[in-house]
Order: sequence, then C-alpha cells, then structure tokens
Amino acid sequence: MPVEKHPIGARHAESGPSVLALLKTPLAPEVVRYTLEQKIEGYREQIATTELALTKQRNRRDDLLRQLAVEEAKDQTE
Repeated sequence: MPVEKHPIGARHAESGPSVLALLKTPLAPEVVRYTLEQKIEGYREQIATTELALTKQRNRRDDLLRQLAVEEAKDQTE
C-alpha cells in the first residue's frame, strides 16, 4: 500500500478566516468604545502619577532650599 503524504499540520488545520481578514474586520462599537475608555483611563493614571512625582520633587526642592537658607543664616551669624 502506498503511504499518503500530507503537509505538516494538514490534519489539524481548520478552515476559518485568515488573520488578515480578522484584522480588517471592523470591531463592534461597544468594543471600540471600551478600548478607548481603557486607554483614556490609562492616560489619566499616568498623569496622576506624574503630577504626584512632580509634587514630591517640588516639596523636596523646597525643603532643601529651606535647609540651605538656615545654614547660610547660621554662617552669617557666626
């Protein structure tokens, strides 16, 4: 009996839309809206994190300036 030769994976291949077809398929409006809302929320979180970091830097700078002023005042009184 002759042995049948099949391409690798031919047994497991399922017919369905190609990846390219799936990428070109428009998404449901609910999916698009959800995705956009998630992106916007991520941006808001990044902004909040950045603002917090800036506030901490400003506070640290103000503390260092105060300490410098105190040390300069001590030097002048001596």
